[in-house]
Amino acid sequence: MTKTEIAEILRSHDEWLGGADAGRRADLSSADLRGANLRGANLPFADLHNADLRGANLRSADLSSADLHNADLHNADLRGANLRDADLRGANLRGANLILAGQDIRGFSFYAYADDNHVVVIRAGCRQFRGIAAAMAYWEARHTDDAILMEDCLSLVNRIARMAAIRGWKLEPVGGLDKTAKSM
Repeated sequence: MTKTEIAEILRSHDEWLGGADAGRRADLSSADLRGANLRGANLPFADLHNADLRGANLRSADLSSADLHNADLHNADLRGANLRDADLRGANLRGANLILAGQDIRGFSFYAYADDNHVVVIRAGCRQFRGIAAAMAYWEARHTDDAILMEDCLSLVNRIARMAAIRGWKLEPVGGLDKTAKSM
């Protein structure tokens, strides 16, 4: 797929997202997008199932609610990508900059990536945390009236911490706790 074809699909998808009659939902299913630069692409609800995205730059792309099932994301750069409600069933994430921890009992996905300084960044539902301590502090103070939900959230953060440590990612930013929790 050429850069021009990709640009046209992205343009048409933006129109579709905006409700324009001329626009069309992005259908990149089974597309060969190896090494494609889709940094910052606006692809919510896009169909990317079975797409070959090996080595693609998807940094800061909006892939919320996108269909990525069975997509090949081997070595893809997913730093800062919004994967909220994306379908990643069967996706090949080997070597991708991504940890999928799972969903809490409400169905909110918990995932993480390493930022440019190799510090773990956690996304959970509509929240984002830089470093494990910030995420733990937030979830320890939340849902105090629902011990099961609180423990579920903390267990997912702990899973991310273990997996990030195995990958050699830094668990905390330089200088310690980043007290900012961002909503997305």
